[in-house]
Amino acid sequence: MIIKLPLPPKDKKGRSILSPNTPSHWAAKARAKKIYREQANIAVLLMLDGNYPPLYEQGRLIFHWYHRTGHRMDVDNIMATMKSAIDGLVDGGIFTDDRYLTYGDPVQYTDRENPRVEVEITNCDWKTG
Repeated sequence: MIIKLPLPPKDKKGRSILSPNTPSHWAAKARAKKIYREQANIAVLLMLDGNYPPLYEQGRLIFHWYHRTGHRMDVDNIMATMKSAIDGLVDGGIFTDDRYLTYGDPVQYTDRENPRVEVEITNCDWKTG
């Protein structure tokens, strides 16, 4: 399963507000987190097209990051930046919780026409009990 998201919001200098290395006011960061979480939730709902969400207990996520330029991010910064999106996947109902998720190394590409993040979801186990 692939969930497509826009790139996380950026500040006036073009830096990702959600990155732990970007200095920004706590209120601006909180707004950006809320917006990106909602975008992930909406992406899930659109993908499910009115069907009931699966509520997986476990899953493996790999982030495919499509930059507009040749810029690259550190793997740990990508993972931290995507925390709001992961929470949005839980809000959308794909996972019961993010506690049992595992992660593959993010893959980075350049796509000048359509920068985005694609979340590849595999190895899902149904909720038990």
